[in-house]
Amino acid sequence: MKRLILPLALLAVQARATVPQRAENPWEGAPTQSTAALRPAARELPAPLGPFSWLREYAQIAAFLADWQYLQVGNAQYGGMIEAEAGPLGNVIQTDNTLEAIWVWSRWRSWTGRADYDAHVAAAWTYCLNHPAWLEEGGLNDNYYRAHNCAWGLAAALEYEAASGDTTRRSYGRTCATYIAAHPLPLGSASGMNAMVTGWCAGSLYEYGVETERADLRAAAVEQGLDLLDFVEQDPARWLAWDEWAMSGGTMLWGLCRSVFRDAPLYGQQWLQDHVFQVPDWADWHNVDGYDWDGSWNVAYANGLFAVTEAVGDPVSSERARRIAENLLSHDTDDDGGIMAESEDPDTEDMSWVTCYLARFCVARLVGRPAPRDVGPLRLHGLLDEAVVPAGQPLELRVVVANHGLEDADSVGVVLEVDGETLQTDAFVVSAGLDTLDFASWTPPTSGRHRLRAWTVWAGDQQAANDTLCIDLNALAPPVTRSGALADAGRLPARLRDGRLELTLPAAAPLRIEVYNLLGQRVLAFTEAVPAPGLHSLRWQERAAELADGLYLLRAESGGRVALLRAPLLR
Repeated sequence: MKRLILPLALLAVQARATVPQRAENPWEGAPTQSTAALRPAARELPAPLGPFSWLREYAQIAAFLADWQYLQVGNAQYGGMIEAEAGPLGNVIQTDNTLEAIWVWSRWRSWTGRADYDAHVAAAWTYCLNHPAWLEEGGLNDNYYRAHNCAWGLAAALEYEAASGDTTRRSYGRTCATYIAAHPLPLGSASGMNAMVTGWCAGSLYEYGVETERADLRAAAVEQGLDLLDFVEQDPARWLAWDEWAMSGGTMLWGLCRSVFRDAPLYGQQWLQDHVFQVPDWADWHNVDGYDWDGSWNVAYANGLFAVTEAVGDPVSSERARRIAENLLSHDTDDDGGIMAESEDPDTEDMSWVTCYLARFCVARLVGRPAPRDVGPLRLHGLLDEAVVPAGQPLELRVVVANHGLEDADSVGVVLEVDGETLQTDAFVVSAGLDTLDFASWTPPTSGRHRLRAWTVWAGDQQAANDTLCIDLNALAPPVTRSGALADAGRLPARLRDGRLELTLPAAAPLRIEVYNLLGQRVLAFTEAVPAPGLHSLRWQERAAELADGLYLLRAESGGRVALLRAPLLR
């Protein structure tokens, strides 16, 4: 984070003087218990699927949204976005979802210059004109949803015009802006919902005022942002970690960064230094009043942290936000581009709206401005840096190459170096695509560390930083039996899942478990009785109370069959 030359006390005095004085504090009443206190202590992150090619992920999201747009001509819902693949929201179509999709498709057009989704955008505008954001569900005393939708209307109108040059949706944006400015939401002692939407509206309205050169709209945005600032400052630890509905405290933080702190940057810098640590790195699923949409909460936390980076150049907040984005993308286990809003749901109930949030607030930022020509090795399939592998057993070497650029890549040279020996082949990778290249299998000859390095060679590649991938593997020799022979008569089907070791045992034979550290030393061993063949499950970590957290090699043997697994020990 940037450091100022002025003493902090002097900085605070000067910066606070730039913030308009409030006539009165609208926040009244004592705060109730923070949602942070209700969260489970464990961090229940999804199993990582990355590293990711951000442009590919964005392309998948855009295609996913196209699949879930309602396109029955003549129906009143024509052009609207269906909220979910299945489940209770599988037949719901609303304006905010549709405006969100317009933003995602328009950004794709801005990057690529292609008309891939122009017809979808035109249909979406038809729906939004027939169902205006300012007339969606809600009313005079229940106005958060209309305000929320209008903020998306501002974003969609700006992004659409920037991508297409079409000015015919300006009046839609102006009406949304007028509505937000004229309808500030009341903030009281239990107004978490209104506070989150106020953040969303203040930040969106300020940005719209800047883009349209409307000083009156910027002033209205700052006024609402100051109301929110008064609200948050009564209990920052509570509100910056607030989870409710489709937003979280990250949305409040984003709104402050994009309105008040843009207007008074020195004040914002000091405030963020004091409070950004109160924003969670991840919100596990837990029950709240209403919907338990933890996927959406976490997108909002990432959005707030990215906004901090944009405001003060803080690389720590950027890294925190990137990790949240990777964890959210790891929910896409069926690789269709969509994620579920609630992590307790199956991946067959992905939702379009939270997927749009992920695209705009996370993936689009990580894409940045894609280069025309940019190819690089993304990962070695199934192999992670510092992984433990058995020595003397062959490994299939497969290099996944990603095209992060806008041009298709042909005649890309791909080189793989293993312990100093090189193999080479060529690849063709379409824009925003992946190609998996099979190299010869390789057997770690000895215990110890082995380095694998892959790189690409393509004339005109514009991003050299991602052209090389390097990982180290730790090979361990399989333990021997008392007779001195290797105990590898056959493979034992096994996997680690949710902290449990699950094995399919061939017979009612004793199960021997041995745990080895990265030096090849056996640090734990025990035997389990097996009363019958079939699936057997045990929590091996409960036996490992004296072991330090870290990565181990777990060996299981039963009935002459052996399984070797990389086993992280995390508490």
